[in-house]
Amino acid sequence: MAESAQNTELSWPTGRQIAVIFVALMAAAMTTYYERMFQTSLADMQGIWGLSADEGAILKTCAIAPQMLLAPVAPWFVMVFGVRPVLLPAALAFIVISFGIPFLTGFVPLIAAHIAMGALLGCFITATIMIITTTLPGKWWLIPLGIHIFRFSVTTNTGVSLSGLYIDYFGWEWIYWQSTAIMVVYIVVLFMLIPGRQIMADMLKKADVLGMILLPIGMTMLFVAFYQGERLQWFHSSFVSAFQWGGAAILVLFVLPELKSPYPFATLRSLVGPGVVLILMPICLFSLAFFGI
Repeated sequence: MAESAQNTELSWPTGRQIAVIFVALMAAAMTTYYERMFQTSLADMQGIWGLSADEGAILKTCAIAPQMLLAPVAPWFVMVFGVRPVLLPAALAFIVISFGIPFLTGFVPLIAAHIAMGALLGCFITATIMIITTTLPGKWWLIPLGIHIFRFSVTTNTGVSLSGLYIDYFGWEWIYWQSTAIMVVYIVVLFMLIPGRQIMADMLKKADVLGMILLPIGMTMLFVAFYQGERLQWFHSSFVSAFQWGGAAILVLFVLPELKSPYPFATLRSLVGPGVVLILMPICLFSLAFFGI
C-alpha cells in the first residue's frame, strides 16, 4: 500500500524543466507581442521608412504570413534532430535579423528581412508546444498550454501601450530589439539546460519531403489571399484570386498523396484525435481572433 501511494504521488517538475518551459513560453509571447506592436505601430514606421499605404500593407503581410512556412514543419525537425540543433541556429539568425532591421533602408531589403523574421517566428510558436510536451510529463501540460493560449489576451491588451512607450520614449527600434533581447536569453537557456541527443534516423529516412513542402506553401498562399482580400476587393483582384485558387490547389495536391503515403507527414486521423483537438482548437480560435484585430 505504501509503495502504490508513493508511485501515484504527484511529482513536481524540476528547476531545469521549469526554466526551459518558462523561456519557451517567453519566446512564444515574444512573437505575439511583436505582431501586436508591429500592427499598432505600422503607421509610424511607414513615416519613418517613407512607405506608402500600399507598401505598408504589403510589409504587414510579409511580416506575418511567412509564419506559415516553418510553423507546420518545425515540430517535425525538432523531433528528428532535437531542440538544440534546430532552435539554436534559428534563434541566432533571428537575433541578427531583428537587431538589423532598424538599420535597413529601401523597400526591398525591408520586405526580405520581414519575410525571414516572420518565418522564424512561426518556428518558435509551434516549437514551444513541442518543448512543453517533451519536457514535462503529461499531467503538467495543462498549465503551460493554458499560458501559451492566454498570451494572446495579454499581448492584445498590453501590446498597444508598450508600442506607444517605445515610440514616444525609448525609440521605435525597441519594437524589434525587445525580441532580440528575449532571443539572447532563449539561446543561453537552450544551450545550458537542454542536452543534445542523437538524430532519429528512422524518421529521417521516412520523411515525406513533398508533404512538408506543399502544406506550408498552400497555407501561406491562402493566408496571404485572406489577409489582402478585403483591401484588394477579393475576386476583383487577380493577385488574390491567384493566391486563393493556387493555395487551394496546392493543399489538394498535398492531401491526395497523404492518403496513400505509407509515411505521411500529416494524416487526418492524427488531427482529429481527442487529445490533439483539445490542444489545437483553443490555440487556433485565439489565433484567428488575434489576427482579426
